[in-house]
Amino acid sequence: MSIKFLRIINAASFYLIWWSSIFSIMCNLYLMPILITLLIFYFHFTFVSKSKHEIIFIIYCLLISIIYESIYLNMGFIEYTGYIFDNMFFPPLWTMCMWISLGITINHSMDLLRNKWVIICLSGALFGPLGYLSLMKLDLITFNYSLSKTLFILSATCSSSLLTLFYLNKKIEEKYGN
Repeated sequence: MSIKFLRIINAASFYLIWWSSIFSIMCNLYLMPILITLLIFYFHFTFVSKSKHEIIFIIYCLLISIIYESIYLNMGFIEYTGYIFDNMFFPPLWTMCMWISLGITINHSMDLLRNKWVIICLSGALFGPLGYLSLMKLDLITFNYSLSKTLFILSATCSSSLLTLFYLNKKIEEKYGN
């Protein structure tokens, strides 16, 4: 398969996880995002990438998602819906699925951003808050601060998280190779 085709499949996988998570939570199918993410994960590492470093990176991506989303939750910044378990200390699992969907794009459909740190920063600052805003509009999350304050904070944290993901990916790739 051509690289261009694989990048299109990769981007489609991101959106498939994103939208299936949204619709699943809206329909109270709380396990569905996990199942779909695992299926895409399997497909991704069977047909798109066989890279050891990328598997390690996705694990780190999952850990970073837990950190960021737990901070949002435990600081009272965002409230979430769609919990499988009655646990309000950790964010719901569907949020982690969305972060995994982002992680699988870093080396493929978002590869054109590699080492373009200013563009990565601006992309995170713009598109991250838009993603959270869409989740708020769909009643999957609730912002506990004013919209302007929330979008400002999300702009800073999404920018830093995307920079962190790209930097971490670079370091893992240097250590473990392709």
